[in-house]
Amino acid sequence: MSINLGSAILYLNADPRELNRALVKAKKNSRRNMTGIFDLTRTVGRGFAVMGGAITAAAGLAVRESMSFRGALAEVSTLGVQDLEAIGDAARATARTFGLDVIDAVNASYQAISAGAAEAEVPFVLEESAMAASAGMTDLKTAVELGMGTVNAFGLDVRDITGVFDEAFTAVRMGVTTFEELAGSV
Repeated sequence: MSINLGSAILYLNADPRELNRALVKAKKNSRRNMTGIFDLTRTVGRGFAVMGGAITAAAGLAVRESMSFRGALAEVSTLGVQDLEAIGDAARATARTFGLDVIDAVNASYQAISAGAAEAEVPFVLEESAMAASAGMTDLKTAVELGMGTVNAFGLDVRDITGVFDEAFTAVRMGVTTFEELAGSV
């Protein structure tokens, strides 16, 4: 084979069998490399699909939680609450501080207000009730029912709820009763 490079002539001698072997080897290597690239692309694609699914699920859950939160606050508003934002903030803070569900905290706010707590007292009632729930191994709603029920039954001030919980916890600790039983008897 000759290539004209201007005034020079270059002669290449190649063994066609060697050239053929080299081309076959190059073809096999390129197929293997392409298969590897396709496998990698498939794996990356699956990874993106899983990640997209997880993001979609998380977004769906966030939307559902937001709707549930708003629905629970709407229920609180039926009690004539003027500052729903403050109630929502108190519920969020209590849930975050004590590792509780925020919807449960909003529902406990409803319980507190319907039992006579003023809007301004709700953050205090939620915090004290969350601590009592933790100590008494019960849920927030039960603690609010016990605390506010006792405050109402004895004509106490809402600020006395701390003492109510102290006494209730003492009874529970002595093995006499449970928070649920006490809340059910008030």
